[in-house]
Amino acid sequence: MLALRIVFLLVLLCVCSVGPGFYFLRRLRWSPLEKFCGSIGLSLVLLYLTVHLANLLNIGRWMHFVVSLACLASVVAARRDLMGMFRAPAVRAALKWFVFLWVWTLAMLMLIRHYSGGGWGGDWLEHYQRILFFLGDWPEGKLFTDVYKLPARPPMANAIAAHFLGQLGPPQFELFQVVFAFLNMLAFLPCCLMLEVLARRGRRRLFVLGAMLALSPMFVENVTYSWTKLFAAFYILLSLWFYLAALRKGDSLRLIAAAAAMAAGILAHYSAGPFALFLVLHYLLCAARKRPGRWREMGWAGGLAAALLATWFAWSVAAYGLKDTLASNTTVGGAVGQSAGGYVKMFYENVVNTIVPHTFRTGTKFEIIVHGASPLARLREHMFLIYQTNLVFALGLLAGPLTIGLLVAAFVKGGKKTVSVRPARKAPPPGRLTPGRWFWAAFIVFCALVGIAVVSQLEVFGLAHACLQPLILLGVTFLAGSLNRLSAWLRWAAVLGLRVDFYIGVLLQHYFEHALFTTFMEHGRLTATTIDTPALGSAAASSWYVKNVSGLTFLGDSVGAAWVVVIVAIVVAFEILMGLLICRLFCQPRAVGAVRPATRLRRK
Repeated sequence: MLALRIVFLLVLLCVCSVGPGFYFLRRLRWSPLEKFCGSIGLSLVLLYLTVHLANLLNIGRWMHFVVSLACLASVVAARRDLMGMFRAPAVRAALKWFVFLWVWTLAMLMLIRHYSGGGWGGDWLEHYQRILFFLGDWPEGKLFTDVYKLPARPPMANAIAAHFLGQLGPPQFELFQVVFAFLNMLAFLPCCLMLEVLARRGRRRLFVLGAMLALSPMFVENVTYSWTKLFAAFYILLSLWFYLAALRKGDSLRLIAAAAAMAAGILAHYSAGPFALFLVLHYLLCAARKRPGRWREMGWAGGLAAALLATWFAWSVAAYGLKDTLASNTTVGGAVGQSAGGYVKMFYENVVNTIVPHTFRTGTKFEIIVHGASPLARLREHMFLIYQTNLVFALGLLAGPLTIGLLVAAFVKGGKKTVSVRPARKAPPPGRLTPGRWFWAAFIVFCALVGIAVVSQLEVFGLAHACLQPLILLGVTFLAGSLNRLSAWLRWAAVLGLRVDFYIGVLLQHYFEHALFTTFMEHGRLTATTIDTPALGSAAASSWYVKNVSGLTFLGDSVGAAWVVVIVAIVVAFEILMGLLICRLFCQPRAVGAVRPATRLRRK
């Protein structure tokens, strides 16, 4: 029965996530891949608006079926244009890799019987409870996880998930995991677009990008963990693409699309705020004065973004009041009562903690997290915190330093050998602007610092996971487009790093998340002893305890003894993928202008 529901859910996801948006965008003169990503973004916005409206009007669940039928009708009405878009090589290549990553993610979900790693916990349950609110199954006035009010989190992902789960009978946590994994996986698609900006012949590097994301601990863990940060990254990167394309082409429609996408990103997760602020400041300070229709353009872009944001914030103020709307958010609520000096000190420490791995610092809470854990579990916790909270190593143990080196080379050498944005060969016409390497330098520094500054509490392990995931995805995309430009030994180092990242950061992590264990109190602490694997820490024990108290069933609970087959299949697929990646990196001629190590002078 669960398998049939998942199949029906996958069909619903495909129809409702593309059809309605494409129906409205099919006549635009955008590239096929651009139109594909834009259709998904618009379709999900329309789903959010209909679900939110149905919730306000207290309409029953039959509304979800009506909306899905309307989505199916839009697919039928635009079927010829839709098939034409899917025949485009760029769309087919991106879609093939999306399907592969989707199957890869489902295999990882089949291993998860509890969420654990670092001090993470509670978010997955809170988002599931918020879906119950939009389905009408949550008691009015009750706090989510007994802590948060409704305005503490933006509603978009939860409302969309409620649309799909509302058509599948009683809510099931397994189906919730599938929906959120799909929404988080969408962040891959704008990365395919950004390849054209961050690398020469970017479309040819799509294989490397897909392989690197499949082996990225940061990406895989955030896709399988049921929260909304990667879903927000989809809209953030899509907005960035439309903004850059609007500046290059002098196109107002793309600029309006960029504003709408960024507003949707804020409705998905408030971590989109720093990126929205940067694009607004860049437009006002650098771009607006060169665009002839800037006032009309600003009016449409600002008005559409404000209208979309008002669907949530205006309702929240009316229903909960201004204080609860603002102060219930952890960023604003945590900043209340802090002195200026204390905030500056906390910000400085958070910057250091985000750049320097916790293993090189003292005074962290690591021992509290790993209390009762075995040596292998301690290794898992160490690597989990490095991959998820450190800005450099979130790209990978070797991928991070390689990316930093390539970025430094691009800025120092004028961006001629490793291009960040293709420079214009001649001066752009009036109203057009081609941002260069200084745009990217300002973008990285501003978004990184502001993304850390908006967190109003001290995080001893780092904050890369909080607001900086779009930056990390851009870094992976940049490295994927530049790997073929490196010397052979650097490419071999990158391949070795990917292998370590997979086994220590991906496979070991999900192996421990599959562990069965019992919980008990020891010296006043909740501790866990695993049944089939070494002991985990107290944070994992708490997650397991909450799951059982809530009476939830994870997708990994339904696999049974077949979990061994799943692991074997994942390892075999990984080895095949690595073989194909090595062939791509070493069996093709290296790009012109490759970065080479220093060599000895020839003897005369």
